[in-house]
Amino acid sequence: MITSAGFLTLPLADAQDAADKATQDLVLIQEGSDTELPICKVMDYDKIRFEEQKRKKKPGNKELKEIQFRPTTQTSDFLVKLGHIKRFLKEKHRVKVTIKFTGREKKYINEHAVTFRAIDADVSDLGVPENNVATISGGRVSIVYRPKRTNEKTKSN
Repeated sequence: MITSAGFLTLPLADAQDAADKATQDLVLIQEGSDTELPICKVMDYDKIRFEEQKRKKKPGNKELKEIQFRPTTQTSDFLVKLGHIKRFLKEKHRVKVTIKFTGREKKYINEHAVTFRAIDADVSDLGVPENNVATISGGRVSIVYRPKRTNEKTKSN
């Protein structure tokens, strides 16, 4: 048995009594074989289990990242931003893609579908839109993409 005082060799009943006195649990660390004794430790097992679950839940920080386009975004800039979208989706972040319209561009706000179709085609293997409807507010049109789940199948024609 391992305690704060060090290693002790005790019968099981005595070890259990020592754990009860300390109001903690007797946890089996290593099973004993024919030649070796089992190794147990007096500890707060619920606290250890809680910390393990907390560690498992924290595989990455899943933030909402935003990438903004303009209707006049050039092809080279579009490809750079598309690379950022792909990287964020690989890192399991949600990505909000926004197209900003200003001034006279607002007259053509309904022509945003071409840009979103191009983005959809390029990121379809990594992510999908959370809802297939673009949100239009003011001079902005946006869609939020989420990473594909591992069990999610790709659409095949």
